[in-house]
Amino acid sequence: MSPVDYVKIYLELDWSLIPIIPKTKKPPIPWTEFQTRRATLAEVTNWINKGWYLAVVTGDISGVLVVDDDRVKHGLKEWDLTSPVIAISESKGKHYYFRYDRDIHSHSNATLRIDLKGWHSYALVPPFNGRQWISQDFDNLTPLSDEIVRLIHFDDCKFGKSGIRKPLNMADFVDIEEGARNDSLYKLACSVFNKLDKDTGTRVLVGVNLTYKPPLGESEFNHQVSQAWEFIQSSIEKQGSPKSADLSERRTDTSNAEKINELFGSNVRFDHRRKRWLIWKGHRWQPDIDGDISRKAMQAAKKRYHEVAEIDDYEKRKKAVAWAMQSENKTRLDAAIGIAKSLVPIADSGDNWDTNPMLLSCPNGIVDLTTATLREGRSEDRITMATAVNFDPNAACPLWEKFINEVFENNEELIRYVNKSLGYSISGNVREQVVFFCFGVGANGKSVLFSTIREILKDYAYSAPASMFQRNSMATATNDVASIEFRRFLMSSEILSSTKINELRLKKWSGGDQETARYLYSEFFSFYPVCKIWLFVNHKPQVEDDSFGFWRRMRLIPFNRVFKLSEQDKDLPQKLKGEFPGILNWLVKGCLLWQKEGLLPLPEIISEATGAYQQENDDLAEFVSDACVESDEIVTKASVLYTAYKKWAEEQKLTGKDLFSKTAFGRRMGDRFPKKREKTGICYRGIGIKNDLISQNNVGLYAGLTPKCMVGTQNTKTSYINPCKGSLLKNATNPTYHTPAEDDTVLDPSSVFDGNLPDLDSVEEQQ
Repeated sequence: MSPVDYVKIYLELDWSLIPIIPKTKKPPIPWTEFQTRRATLAEVTNWINKGWYLAVVTGDISGVLVVDDDRVKHGLKEWDLTSPVIAISESKGKHYYFRYDRDIHSHSNATLRIDLKGWHSYALVPPFNGRQWISQDFDNLTPLSDEIVRLIHFDDCKFGKSGIRKPLNMADFVDIEEGARNDSLYKLACSVFNKLDKDTGTRVLVGVNLTYKPPLGESEFNHQVSQAWEFIQSSIEKQGSPKSADLSERRTDTSNAEKINELFGSNVRFDHRRKRWLIWKGHRWQPDIDGDISRKAMQAAKKRYHEVAEIDDYEKRKKAVAWAMQSENKTRLDAAIGIAKSLVPIADSGDNWDTNPMLLSCPNGIVDLTTATLREGRSEDRITMATAVNFDPNAACPLWEKFINEVFENNEELIRYVNKSLGYSISGNVREQVVFFCFGVGANGKSVLFSTIREILKDYAYSAPASMFQRNSMATATNDVASIEFRRFLMSSEILSSTKINELRLKKWSGGDQETARYLYSEFFSFYPVCKIWLFVNHKPQVEDDSFGFWRRMRLIPFNRVFKLSEQDKDLPQKLKGEFPGILNWLVKGCLLWQKEGLLPLPEIISEATGAYQQENDDLAEFVSDACVESDEIVTKASVLYTAYKKWAEEQKLTGKDLFSKTAFGRRMGDRFPKKREKTGICYRGIGIKNDLISQNNVGLYAGLTPKCMVGTQNTKTSYINPCKGSLLKNATNPTYHTPAEDDTVLDPSSVFDGNLPDLDSVEEQQ
């Protein structure tokens, strides 16, 4: 097996790995972060390529602890330990692996020549530095017994029978042989730096090192001394926190909270706006959904036991032990967690999470959607979301592409548009301001397509209840609305044809306008939606908004293919799971294509389907078609147009809610035709009334509605003449526009109205 093959096994076991410089026990990089996050395969492979060894980080992150038995190397009989997982070194030393099921502190027992590698430690793994596995039953790891732990931790040089710490005995730290030198020097350095300044202490340690057999090299010596000095300094005062000794003597919930902050503050945040805990997991800040913060609080409480050893006074030590035990109670844990929410850096206002629209978080890193490249996640990215699958730029999805071709009947233009639209939908950008309506009668692939996308996008996707887009629905400022924050792909189904769609919400969200919502029992908060709305329906819902602002957003994507029962593959959703990385890659490529081409022009099939849908929902379209003519040459007074509408509606037997009020009619017509206030009142340009709605007694209802308007008849045609703009000749079949001709009959207004044009607002009374 190659080293990479070993690494894959370790990563499958959820082990956290770190690099080690060959011939030393020193990591070449800071490794503290790998106590809370696991390195990726790409990171570890890079370390191997640099010639570095690998070690497993012991403790909670990997779930293992290691007993390092070097007794044989020192001429002693090896311990009689049993473990299902054992590694052996070239010097015949053995590593016994056990399950890390409780907080166990690392300790080196120089007398026994045994090291216990628990919390905050690491152990080299095979095949590096000649190590081999002699037993690999990883599935059956057992805990290390309390008796063995106590035996390794027992150190009779620390306390006498009275419980008082003995003075430091330098004889315990000289003439140390290979295998125990690092640990011995580190322990002594910690004690020395508690009493002396760095320069004086270092001179003492140089002398002690000269007694070692052989002395540590300069690099290793400096490393151990530096580590000890940094540890003591951080213990004395860490970012203004109380001293460790003070924390151990302060028996309060606040001191317990400060311990949580001290241990985990760099990797834990409490989002006060959304009332949630966030834990740094390597590539993103993951919302705590399984009680991780409680486990961290318990771990911090158990550290109290280790602080007890630093207290000289017997009575104080007894009280500290009692408080350590109390700190593990639920009441004390909850109190500490509650206070920790307010401590910096844990406390977070909730601003600026998931704000970069072109970053997509995946389990294996962060995808830059502008370049389709993968990089490591950074805590400063402030990303909380993630897809369900890793990003692989080389992954393919032939079955998915075959499915897409079948659904859209090999319409390459439509398929390209759908790919771009879905690619746009994985970004947090809302510049297109569109809403996608996917329409088909059933058995057309909609459900499979969208459930697949939703499953892949995971946190970025949200399946909204149909009520969210129904007008007058109770789903307003509730959990449902609050839940769309940060979501990029919002889908909804089962909207009935009788349902009136909530056009205002569609316009608001598709444009990224600010929304206000709240979670249950929480305060209201505001956010800017980044969701792309995909509604898939078997029956088109009713739309009352005929404004340009609404219909310019609409994209009706027809799903015309109907799969016969014999053509349907009931196992297709399961088969597509195997292509999830490839489908994600297909989406990312679609995002690149969208950035290059945009979403215009529309495919003809979408443009026609959307136009037809708009026509179906246009309550005034029939009136304009039946009773009106359209031309830039015509100007009609608003009140006259509404009178004509009422006459037409009466003929159509429209009543009640089907009949527009004057205000509603004016608003609708104003969305269609330019509106301007003239001396005679409000007028519309571009629309007039057909002749058959105007009796000869109502002459003057048409064309300009000013004293310049003249009316006459010529043979069987009625001529409405506007000297400024031209005239309209209307017969039963064909209205035509032209400049007044010599043979047109032009009448003086006074010959019709006795010198005075009628009050057009009273036309209805004249009829």
